[in-house]
Amino acid sequence: WCSAETYAPYLVKNLLDNIIETPHKTSVFLTNAVIAYTFLMAIIEASLRMSHYLFIKILHPLKETIRAEALAHLQKKSLSFFHAYSSGSLLNSLKHIVESFEQLFLCFLYGIYPLMVTFFVTTLLIFNVSKILALFFVLWFFGMNIITFFFLSPTLQTADQYAYSESKLLGFIGDLLKNILLIKTFSSYSVDHAVLQQLQDKNTQKSLATEWVSFRADSLRGIISFLLLSLTFVFLVKGWQKNLITLGDFAFITTVCFYVRRSTWIAATYLLTFFKHFGIAKQSFKTLISDSKSTKSFGKILSESANRDILFQSVGFTHVNHKRIYEDFNLWIPYQQKIGITGASGTGKTTLIHLLLGLFEPDKGKIFLGGLPIQELDQEFLKTQISYVSQTAPLFHRSIFENIQYGNPNASDDDVIRAAKSCLCHSFISYFESAYQTIVGEEGVKLSGGQRQRIALARAYLKNAPILILDEATSALDFHTESRILDMFLKQDKTIVMISHRPSVFHKLDRLLFLEEGNILQDGPPQKVLSMFKT
Repeated sequence: WCSAETYAPYLVKNLLDNIIETPHKTSVFLTNAVIAYTFLMAIIEASLRMSHYLFIKILHPLKETIRAEALAHLQKKSLSFFHAYSSGSLLNSLKHIVESFEQLFLCFLYGIYPLMVTFFVTTLLIFNVSKILALFFVLWFFGMNIITFFFLSPTLQTADQYAYSESKLLGFIGDLLKNILLIKTFSSYSVDHAVLQQLQDKNTQKSLATEWVSFRADSLRGIISFLLLSLTFVFLVKGWQKNLITLGDFAFITTVCFYVRRSTWIAATYLLTFFKHFGIAKQSFKTLISDSKSTKSFGKILSESANRDILFQSVGFTHVNHKRIYEDFNLWIPYQQKIGITGASGTGKTTLIHLLLGLFEPDKGKIFLGGLPIQELDQEFLKTQISYVSQTAPLFHRSIFENIQYGNPNASDDDVIRAAKSCLCHSFISYFESAYQTIVGEEGVKLSGGQRQRIALARAYLKNAPILILDEATSALDFHTESRILDMFLKQDKTIVMISHRPSVFHKLDRLLFLEEGNILQDGPPQKVLSMFKT
């Protein structure tokens, strides 16, 4: 395509020169020129269609791969990472990586690569006419592009800052939309508006900084282009007056220089855009991919016959806020024991569970499952061993059926309904017009707290892992419903770890721990511990 467009003015040059030299053969030259020009146009159209075809065939599968790989890597991040970033900010970074790659691809395909082809073909054709003009052309070309490269560093820097500010802005907006109930029930619009305006002002400032870099680069390129093209034109006029170049040479060089000037200008803009999006992608990549603390996994698994005893051995842990939770924590939970954990808020109950789930790593000591450190277990295998239901009972913005089936993607419709009935969900699900296909809304907003918890319990029931952890998982249920569901779970041959502030739920358990400031203050039969607690 670039070769054909560059060669077209050269075709006109030969036509003019031949007509001037042998005017009696004009019709022959015109016929040949029409055939050649038609052939060149056919090449241009074919190459444009080919580039579009390659764009369709290559770009979209690559974007899918990039999105899937980035998301997979993001999902492996530690829990503390997600505590540090809003979901809106992370979603924007993921979007930036995919969109920036598309822009990089487009800039290369339609800007940088065509320019390089144009430059080499044009240089060869002008060199065939005049070595001096070829030198002028090379100087002009590099003069234009040196300016572009001179501005690459500030372009990267400002683009990086712009991407960061935009992620913060969109993260804030996403946080507002996720907490619409707070907005509807609190009169804090002025506060939200002030923060939004501050973030928008900063984002606009960073965006303008990026645009001003492009403006200065364009201005300098314009000056360089004007001076060198003017000198080239003066040289052409003088050369033609002295019969050093032909009229065809004059027409060819002036035409091709203006064409290449346009191509260079477009390519230079593409190049700055290329590095702008490179900077944006770099910032997003830094957020999502880089600096990740990966857990070393040895890929070990436990046999079905192995016990699932849980052991915390001399565990120490400090939270991200530098609060020391555990210093020298020790705990043994035999397989299939039903154990309760209670204590005041902030004593480390949920942190203990997060350590067992591998969401946090202890600063010292080890946590064992079935005699193996959980860090050495295959992480996917570890997920199959533990069902976890938290107080918040998180749900996807999907149907009730899909939310329950998430516990076991291979479960049949009957299995899902059986799990729902076991956790007393079926009755209220049947009241919905779409029943199990009812969309629960983001974070299950269409359901009550008790309904969300029952669906989360049904999901854990369907998973049927050998260890079940209930972290305030029945706090929104009435006493009768809670008692029936707990009785159902307690009959199963599995380890149950239950965190609660309700003394009534512990009487059916084998053992009860009372935690205080990261230490086990009491450990024994529930009745004994509760009586000491009351005392």
